Amino acid sequence: MDAGKLIEVLRATLDPNQREQAEKQLTEVHKIIGFSPILLQAIMSDQLDMPVRQAGVIYLKNMVTQFWQDREAEKPGDPVPFSIHEHDRAAVREHLIEAIIHAPEPVRVQLCVCISHIIKHDYPGRWPNVPEKILLYIQSDNHSTWMGALMSLYQMVKVYEYKRPDERKILDDAMAIILPVVYQRLISLMPDESEYSVLLQKQILKVFYAFIQNYLPLEVLTKEVFTQWMEAVRQIVDRPVPEQTNQIDVEDRPELAWWKVKKWAVHILARVFERYGSPGNVTKEYTQFSEWYLKSFSGGIIQVLFKVLDQYRQKIYIAPRVLQQSVNYLNQGVSHAFSWKFMKPHMQGIIQEVIFPLMCHSDEDEELWNTDPQEYIRIKYDVFEDFLSPVIAAQTLFYSAASKRKEVLQKAMGFCMQVLTQPQVDPRQKDGALHMIGAVAEVILKRKIYKDQAEMLLATHVFPEFSSEHGFLRARAAWVLKHFCELKFKNEQNLKTSLEMVRQCLCSDKELPVRVEAAVALQVLLVEQEKAKDYIQPFVKPICLELLKVIRETENDDLTSVMQRIVITFDAEVTPLAVEMMTHLAQTFAQVIEADMDSSEEKAITALGILNTMETILNVMENQKEASMILTQLEGIVLNVIGVILQKNIMDFYEEVLSLIYSLTSAQVSHHMWQVFAKDYIQPFVKPICLELLKVIRETENDDLTSVMQRIVITFDAEVTPLAVEMMTHLAQTFAQVIEADMDSSEEKAITALGILNTMETILNVMENQKEASMILTQLEGIVLNVIGVILQKNIMDFYEEVLSLIYSLTSAQVSHHMWQVFGMLYEMFQKDGIDYFTDMMPALHNYITVDTPAFLSNPEHIQVIYNMCKQVMSAEIGEDAECHAAKLLEVILLQCPGQVDHVVPLFVELVLQRLTREVLTSELRTMCLQVVIAALYYNPPLLLDTLTKLQIDNITGSILEQFLKQWLHDVDCFLGLHDRKMCVLGLCSLINMAGVRPTEVTNVGPQIMPASLVLFQGLKRAYASKAQEENEDSDDDEDDDEDEVNEELASSEDEIDEEGAQYIEKLEKAANNEDDDSDGEYTDDGTEETALESYQTPLDEETCPVDEYMIFKTVLQNLQANDPNWYNSLISQLTEEQRKEVEEVFKLAEQRRAAAESRKIEERGGYVFQQTSVPSSFNFGS
Repeated sequence: MDAGKLIEVLRATLDPNQREQAEKQLTEVHKIIGFSPILLQAIMSDQLDMPVRQAGVIYLKNMVTQFWQDREAEKPGDPVPFSIHEHDRAAVREHLIEAIIHAPEPVRVQLCVCISHIIKHDYPGRWPNVPEKILLYIQSDNHSTWMGALMSLYQMVKVYEYKRPDERKILDDAMAIILPVVYQRLISLMPDESEYSVLLQKQILKVFYAFIQNYLPLEVLTKEVFTQWMEAVRQIVDRPVPEQTNQIDVEDRPELAWWKVKKWAVHILARVFERYGSPGNVTKEYTQFSEWYLKSFSGGIIQVLFKVLDQYRQKIYIAPRVLQQSVNYLNQGVSHAFSWKFMKPHMQGIIQEVIFPLMCHSDEDEELWNTDPQEYIRIKYDVFEDFLSPVIAAQTLFYSAASKRKEVLQKAMGFCMQVLTQPQVDPRQKDGALHMIGAVAEVILKRKIYKDQAEMLLATHVFPEFSSEHGFLRARAAWVLKHFCELKFKNEQNLKTSLEMVRQCLCSDKELPVRVEAAVALQVLLVEQEKAKDYIQPFVKPICLELLKVIRETENDDLTSVMQRIVITFDAEVTPLAVEMMTHLAQTFAQVIEADMDSSEEKAITALGILNTMETILNVMENQKEASMILTQLEGIVLNVIGVILQKNIMDFYEEVLSLIYSLTSAQVSHHMWQVFAKDYIQPFVKPICLELLKVIRETENDDLTSVMQRIVITFDAEVTPLAVEMMTHLAQTFAQVIEADMDSSEEKAITALGILNTMETILNVMENQKEASMILTQLEGIVLNVIGVILQKNIMDFYEEVLSLIYSLTSAQVSHHMWQVFGMLYEMFQKDGIDYFTDMMPALHNYITVDTPAFLSNPEHIQVIYNMCKQVMSAEIGEDAECHAAKLLEVILLQCPGQVDHVVPLFVELVLQRLTREVLTSELRTMCLQVVIAALYYNPPLLLDTLTKLQIDNITGSILEQFLKQWLHDVDCFLGLHDRKMCVLGLCSLINMAGVRPTEVTNVGPQIMPASLVLFQGLKRAYASKAQEENEDSDDDEDDDEDEVNEELASSEDEIDEEGAQYIEKLEKAANNEDDDSDGEYTDDGTEETALESYQTPLDEETCPVDEYMIFKTVLQNLQANDPNWYNSLISQLTEEQRKEVEEVFKLAEQRRAAAESRKIEERGGYVFQQTSVPSSFNFGS
């Protein structure tokens, strides 16, 4: 198709009468080589009307996003799916940046989507020169090329924005060249106040922000370079906006280029301070940078931001986002003594003249309240708005200063009381004062001086506002009560007054926002005040009916939570209203889903809340005696809702639908419910229901029914046990029926097959927990093995994960003769096409080694198979996560088979040390490889030394033992979790306690061993504490309200160090570096002291394990002191006084652990004897 013809077809797509035929023509020709370049050429024709160009660029964008990358056939013999020919891709790449440069804005936006997608797939491979091309146009003297080039650069940076540091190195290398040019361009543009110049400056700042948002490459942004950028950004914030901007309507000003560039400038300042410049709250790599940043920049930047706030104080317009980010920066500064010294003299002024006005009811609030109260409520309750709101930023700054810095709260409360006690006070100012008091309610209730007066404050200044003529003050009064909900009322009448006023506002107030605030306040008072229930009980009916109206009017999700709380709290009172309430909710649900939910996430959330409320009502009714008639009526209402969801295929609500069906069938199954799901949960009829359900599953091949079956199996495990073999047989036959069909052509069949496999696994898991079920398990095993065999023989890779889960279940308690045959099949699958599933195999392989170790060792081929698999994984470059699992499996064998696998120790050690000679991206793989060698050392020290002496490894010169010890001791802080640290300590103990002639390499590192051990014990202490906390967190008692208050204020010279936050950030960074090569490179977090591989237990990890690392450490050192004083002195000679105290602490813990272990033994023997244990207070470090 030539360009002229293509243009005519594109024009025809704009005509409703020709659109269908035109789109059909495009579909016929878009696969022809040359189509995409011609389309790009047409788009760039200035002769074309803009609508035609837009139609063309949208078609090109869709082509690029769908068909750019090469795709492979689903299976051999299938046609290869279409992708744009490389000839066309090369032509598009060649001209795309020029197209972006010359395109008008509506076209340029779509082309930027194209270049982002292309860079993601083709850079650097097929498009290595994209940075050079962008740089060429940025350097050009032709200013018309700059915007398109900068937008292209922005897309390139955005592709790498969330990548791990090692994955974005190619970007950093390119930006090391481009960034200085971009900086010079920014400096040259800054004196020019024209709109085009400022838009270019804004685009440069957007590029810089994207470049540094998640990672600050210090090798690119050296101190000198970073200082230059900060100074430029500071100047942009500091310079005035042109006077003519004040002629624009206030609501339009934030979109002006002069305010947008300021917004991005302050955004950069706030982000840098928060993520990289806040000592005590950053990861280790930024510790020095943060200290330098704080001292070098915070003072100057704070002074500039003070000027911004001062302009706001003087009623000079400041764009909301500029104001918000400026306040956010100051909020970060509250925590640091260095920045606080700049802020402290001005803080009271900021509170009174910036924070206070922001927290007052505004003109914008008043207009929205009167013209669109629903939108007012949506904004006030939208968590996403909170991230953008200057009011929330001001509230947060006030809370931080009041809670962390002395005298701030005292002066602020004095100011608020002054406002509240003024005669004829402006109602809006009264709102601001109450807003401020509520914002620090948590702090007030922690400080005795204020806590004792809080009740009087409410009675004097909050209760009267419930009668205010101003709706916003009535709403504020309810809001303040909500924030003081944990107050322990000394005068019960004040509690009653609070509840009565909130109730009246909810039921009688004419203003919708007041009713919403009252409802939310009522909910928290019911939760926090025990006596609230008794007072509210007589008014449940009007409250519920009014709440239903408000939910319908506002479609607010928070209110559905309020309704659920009331239903749960007043179940008996709700029962007579249940039908009316359910009808109202069903009607509101219909109203909500009639709207376009795809365009409104809030509506979808509200609809979910309504469904959850309906389920809560059903669950409450089930527990009410004589409610069967009501349940029958409720069922009909709920079934209508279910029918609408299923008929409209609203998949977002399927989980809620199934929960509703479960609730409706939990007590009885009506005729209607049989029509819906053909199932029942009534215990006496489990057998016929199960058998009927199996038939229906076979007839319908419906995946939802397999979920129902799983629920029945879990709920009625005892009743299902006698049926297990029959059920498993039926499921296996249905599975065979399903996979006989062409599953590739039916995704539903594949999902059903997965559901069947999951149901089989559920049955196995339930049977494992049943006493006297061993005979049944043996029969089930045979049935499941047939299914496993079919999947492995047919190489149905879609089900490999489920097969491996089944094998794990079948080997968790015992490993039968048949399951050892499966072990061989697993190896065949691994060799054929299963290497990518190695991590999924790991639980089953671990079972084979640990559940029946004698059988595992009885056949030398078993250990050879494991070794072969691990070797292949560690050579195949399938990702470091899989390699970590492989190394873990080797360690498990060494610890599980003491003294029985000498012959494989050299093989294991050589394999992991050989892997360490190649590039290792993550500390997890490096430490896991080292850990295998440490386990070998613990297994048999002489054997390991002999192995390392004889070993010859490419790329390693000199002593292998020396290099191993050097790497081990260097990485000692990288060993995480309980097991890894314990293994390390035991390894070090084996190292220093070697019998016979000590290798020189060990002697040379002697002084490093004790400090390394102490690092490990510090980590162990945290890990044991974390484990104990997890085990006990559900049983923690609530703190007594009368306990001494905790003073969280900081002195002016103190910093707030967020140790937990810093550790959390550290874990984010480590998790990011942990991901394998196939990951998308975004940051993740496990949030615990436990490592991912600790679930694969060894004898060292068992609760009854007699090997205690603390006791062994103490015993070894005491023996060395007595028997080898020279070596002992070498070990401890360089310890500092602090480190010697740490050793004493370890010894004390060792003795405590020994005593605790002895106590457990006594308890196990049936008696307990209390003994006075003498714990040494110090340890003699002398010889």
